[in-house]
Amino acid sequence: PSDFLRYPAGGVGRWVASAASQTMAGQRIGAAAKAAGPIPRNDPRFGITLVEIWAKEALAARAGNCALQAAVAFTYLRDKRIFPIDYMKLGGQADHGFVIMGRDGKSDLAKFAEWTGGSTMICDPWRGAVGAAGMLAVWYGKTAVDLVARLEQ
Repeated sequence: PSDFLRYPAGGVGRWVASAASQTMAGQRIGAAAKAAGPIPRNDPRFGITLVEIWAKEALAARAGNCALQAAVAFTYLRDKRIFPIDYMKLGGQADHGFVIMGRDGKSDLAKFAEWTGGSTMICDPWRGAVGAAGMLAVWYGKTAVDLVARLEQ
């Protein structure tokens, strides 16, 4: 998967992941974040703004890592009015971004079995997979997550 990046939400086409594209996207993301102005990290708009910038730049560059591809998936689902959606990353030092659909916002993220039950789904564009949220533990051997952004509607 490191040579090619799948197009999120449907697998149409492939994105070539060149170092130049990644560098250009990184520079544009930094500039766009600076232009968005100061938003405190504890402000809920921070995560949403970050995800929107990542998605825009990933689409423009037609390249991106798991975080950027998950951002594109998040904004795609938002635009299709599929709620609630969470942009998450594996917790701690792990480095992987993905989208969770249908999680009860009152669930405790520290209790994996609580928030992954029912109809909660994971969308992982980098992996090219969608499945029950519990698959996170199977696919990555981890259950700790960090919430980056959430939309209820």
